[in-house]
Amino acid sequence: MISPVHITWLVSDKIGVLDCANPAESPAVQKELENQGFVQVVTVRPWPFTMAWKLPDSNLRNFMVRVMSSSALSARDMFDLQEFCLYELVHGRRVPIWFEDPQVRDACVVAICDFFSPGADDLDGFLAETMVTQRERFAQLPPEPAEPTGCHDCHENRCQRDCVCHATTVESATSIIRARSILSACKAWDVSGEEMVRDPRNAAGDPPDYFEHVMWGPGNCTEVDKLVFERVVGHVPSWEEFEADFRPAVRFFFCEDEIQNHPGWVIDGVQEKIRDELPLNPYLILVVIPEGLDGSQKLIELARSSLPSGKVASFPFAGLHCKDWAQMLYREALARRAPKGKQVNSIETASVCAPRHHVGVLD
Repeated sequence: MISPVHITWLVSDKIGVLDCANPAESPAVQKELENQGFVQVVTVRPWPFTMAWKLPDSNLRNFMVRVMSSSALSARDMFDLQEFCLYELVHGRRVPIWFEDPQVRDACVVAICDFFSPGADDLDGFLAETMVTQRERFAQLPPEPAEPTGCHDCHENRCQRDCVCHATTVESATSIIRARSILSACKAWDVSGEEMVRDPRNAAGDPPDYFEHVMWGPGNCTEVDKLVFERVVGHVPSWEEFEADFRPAVRFFFCEDEIQNHPGWVIDGVQEKIRDELPLNPYLILVVIPEGLDGSQKLIELARSSLPSGKVASFPFAGLHCKDWAQMLYREALARRAPKGKQVNSIETASVCAPRHHVGVLD
């Protein structure tokens, strides 16, 4: 039988261009990719945003790369695609890429080949050296245009990242405040990434190394609340269910410019993250605790007794739409952040010592 998949390799047998039907829509293509040992696929088309998620009824993770132009990727999206390829190769995973538009494909093929050409004779050495320079390349990206991207998960219809947030449950937030740090899943639970991959809550199909990092998202996004809500109710809710029974997460806000200077910072093409641990001191701008959740009053009291008053806020959420809530909290965090160039205020170390608990990919 003729294979439904043909691959033209660009970088050794590690990065290749797929000639086939859209993998996100073809079970036959998905099955063939799995049979060939792939654990993921990249699809480049007009997605509303760039993200990675497990394909339904498949073991493949789909890295969805948005296309903003009819002929090429934006500078940021091209950066994300290249850094995704870099990160995945470092962690031993091959990258098959499917393009919807031939013009976009041709432009990306040239860019990818140019990017990896210095590693023609020593790919492993090139990968190691280039990972070290991620921060410098990221800093050279031009600012993204302040215009809607097609995402409808917030009022602004675009990600706001001057302040970013890490969202979690009341229980995990209690552990974070006591420990003065947000830990990766592996470090908090003292388990391997391979074990975390098998957790039923790993709906995104994240690979083992993802659980060795602390993640965050845009400060105005509602998806972070929905993800935590999913873990509370034990299933993937529809947006209708989420909005009807809206229960927001506790949010820890940080200035993205500040945490990009953390020595453990890395970007995997999907998101920025910190290896192992993100301490609250000196990075925390604000923790916002929703009033009315189970255990929230005790958490508010703990936070106010443990952190500087200017870094703790609580608000009732009853009657608010999830987008209104996210917008209100983002504006509050912006108002609390330190001016550009000013040293972030230090948080005094608490006298209470407690076991550190996990807030990572999974809570």
